Amino acid sequence: MEKDFVGIYHQVVSDVFCDHIIDKFERVSNTTFYQEGKTGFELDGENVTPGGALGRRDRALFFEHVAKAEAEQIHNQVGKCMDEYIKRYPGLANFNLASYFCKVQRTDPKGGFHHWHSEHNGDMWSMRRIGVWMLYLTDHEGEGETEFIEQGLRITPTKGTVVIWPAGFTHTHRGNPVYEKTKYIATGWFEQQIGEGVLL
Repeated sequence: MEKDFVGIYHQVVSDVFCDHIIDKFERVSNTTFYQEGKTGFELDGENVTPGGALGRRDRALFFEHVAKAEAEQIHNQVGKCMDEYIKRYPGLANFNLASYFCKVQRTDPKGGFHHWHSEHNGDMWSMRRIGVWMLYLTDHEGEGETEFIEQGLRITPTKGTVVIWPAGFTHTHRGNPVYEKTKYIATGWFEQQIGEGVLL
C-alpha cells in the first residue's frame, strides 16, 4: 500500500521474529550502548523543560553494537521493501542508498516523543538521509499511531509491518502516545553514499 510517498508493507517479518527482537532488547538494555530519553525535568539555562530539551521519554538501542545478526536480518527485510518502493518511485534508483543504522526503541505508556519533526534536522549528519524506515514490533489499536500532518495520515502500528517515507520536511510526522501497552519499533534511514562505502 502507498499513499503520498508513504509505503506500507504488511507482514514483512513474523510475530516470532518481532518477539525475539523485543526479548533481545530487554536482555541487552543494561549495556553501555543503551540510551534512555530524558525524563522528569532538566534545567537548561534559565528554562526548566519537561522531559529535557527534546521532551523525550523512551529507550533505544542501536542493534549494530549489541545484536549484529538481528540488525542484518532487519536490514535485509527492510531492503526488500525498499526495492518495492523504488519500483513505485523509480527516480530513487539514481541514488546510491544504504541503510546503516537499526535503532530499536521502547516507549512505555504515557512516554515517547510526540513533537512534529522530520528526519532532516538541519545538521550535517541528517543531510545524508533520503528515506526513513520503521518496523512495528507490537500491535496497537487506537493509540501509538505514526501521524503525518501534511498527508492527513495516521498509521496504526501492526506487528511485522514496515513503513517507508521521505526524510524531508514534506513528511513532518510524530508518534502519537500509547496509554495501555508498551510500544516497540525498529527504525533507521536510507542514506546517500558516494563511491565505495563513502557517505555524502
